[in-house]
Amino acid sequence: FLGCNSLTSIIMPDNVTTIGDSAFLGCNSLTSIIMPDNVTTIKNNAYQDCSSIKTLVIPDNVKTIGDWAFKDCENLKYVTMGHSVASIEKNTFSGCSKLTSIEVASQNLVYSSLDGVLFNKLKTNLILFPTGKITDHYKIPDSVTEIYSSTFLECSGLKSINIPNSITRIGSYAFSIQLYGDFLGYT
Repeated sequence: FLGCNSLTSIIMPDNVTTIGDSAFLGCNSLTSIIMPDNVTTIKNNAYQDCSSIKTLVIPDNVKTIGDWAFKDCENLKYVTMGHSVASIEKNTFSGCSKLTSIEVASQNLVYSSLDGVLFNKLKTNLILFPTGKITDHYKIPDSVTEIYSSTFLECSGLKSINIPNSITRIGSYAFSIQLYGDFLGYT
């Protein structure tokens, strides 16, 4: 369905288990994603540039979400992840400028969320601060020891971040304003 600009919705058969690479890339009129419960894998760029999607529910059986899977879904505001997600590749939600909240099922063994921010289960790794989260200050929990690469990418609304002494590692471009081109500020 690559580039099907007038596609607004799709009902997938229950036997679909994988959403392939770039399957819906550029379907910018697609307003909702309803994945069958049997889906276990969402591959790279699967829903990139689906700019009309506002909410996303990742079914409980999804285990893997590929690189750039939801990149530039610029109107995406809310993401809910099921309990089986065990691998989220880098930059999955890059360019989702209105994303305010990522919620993870409490039964998930790998990931968790706190106030819409994505962490590993033990909240020792800060993975993603939603770009569109409306706040000018964020206090990183004291349990966090690592800030992942691109964690605060494009979070230009944040004015300050309180980083606790527990932090031992900060990934590349963790505080970058841009992913490509000139980097306006990064650590």
